[in-house]
Amino acid sequence: MSEIQVLFNGINLVSAGTLATGKSLVRALIGLETDYVLNVILPAGYGYEEILRGSHINTIFFERRKFNSFWRLWFDFVLLPRLVKDLNVAGVISLGNHAAAKLDVPKVVLFRNAYYVDPVEGIGLKEYLKKRLEILFFSQTVSTASKIVVQGESMKKRLAAVWNIPDAKLSIVPNALSEKFAAAGGCQRQEIIPKERLKKDKGFGKQLVLLYVSRYYPHKNHRLILELARKFASKGDEIVILTTMNESDNDVKSLLNERDKEGLNSVFINLGEIEQEELSDWYLMADALFFPSKLESFGNPFIEAMNFGLPILAADKPYAHDVCGDAATYFDPTSVDDAYNKVSTLVDQSKSLKEKGFLRLKSFPNWDTVAKTYLQLIADEISTQKR
Repeated sequence: MSEIQVLFNGINLVSAGTLATGKSLVRALIGLETDYVLNVILPAGYGYEEILRGSHINTIFFERRKFNSFWRLWFDFVLLPRLVKDLNVAGVISLGNHAAAKLDVPKVVLFRNAYYVDPVEGIGLKEYLKKRLEILFFSQTVSTASKIVVQGESMKKRLAAVWNIPDAKLSIVPNALSEKFAAAGGCQRQEIIPKERLKKDKGFGKQLVLLYVSRYYPHKNHRLILELARKFASKGDEIVILTTMNESDNDVKSLLNERDKEGLNSVFINLGEIEQEELSDWYLMADALFFPSKLESFGNPFIEAMNFGLPILAADKPYAHDVCGDAATYFDPTSVDDAYNKVSTLVDQSKSLKEKGFLRLKSFPNWDTVAKTYLQLIADEISTQKR
């Protein structure tokens, strides 16, 4: 009997949390014991090459940067079907929302773009048209996928309702904590390096330091940070909010210019985009994770914050409740007053939230389990097709 080939399509795993997710999953696949022959499609130039060097996995690197905005259509409808045929692939696992082409083999697709079920306001015409095209593309994915994976119960219900997807076609596979964060966090390191010393080393004294780890998008609700900074300043509170936005983005420049004109740059500090290795130190130094995003499919910073023993202040949204449960304090992301009041109660709740966070984190899988789960999902679909 010939070996059974499985293809992981990670062509879209290129930025921020998706890139970290992709690298963690690839490392898990390398160590996975399986009877299947594993093939992986990945974007060239994003650090995957070093991870896969010398591994048994057959890897196809794709130079996606060379193509225009319609490259994904060519990739999905021309290149991917060709690779499936040439490699004699028995099943495909696509890790980036889109896999629209109808293939002759089962296809498992990870859904992680909450915009496709709950569009948000505040985007320009060009971005709106791009999103509408993506949604059209996703409609084809829904009709051609054997199984769609989501990362939480609320998203499963929302996706099923909006796109009329039967329950049997949906599965939940939450993200796992990055192994780099797992190695850097936990209470053991905090006992070795006290938070007070870390804060002093970073230039902070007795200030309460809130950390918001996220790129800028309208739904990420960074404007609430500016409104909250105004309130902190007017009340004379010793609180600072740190963000991780890319300052080359025009919307970020506009927001920070507004901050500077109001003299709030000592209350609202943008660190810029930070690699995982450096971000670990900021998690260890901060007093809490502040997460006002109105829309997410999961929210990796939640489990990262739990790992580093940070209490969590989260937007009162279903995605946040899915991940955090009772390990967070929730606020109305449209109300600066509610956010301010919840920050004010943080000190009293800090110890309890930290303990609940450590317990909550134990309920999430590691990346080995995630990899095995994806492989089992496609194996089940392959078996079903053969019957």
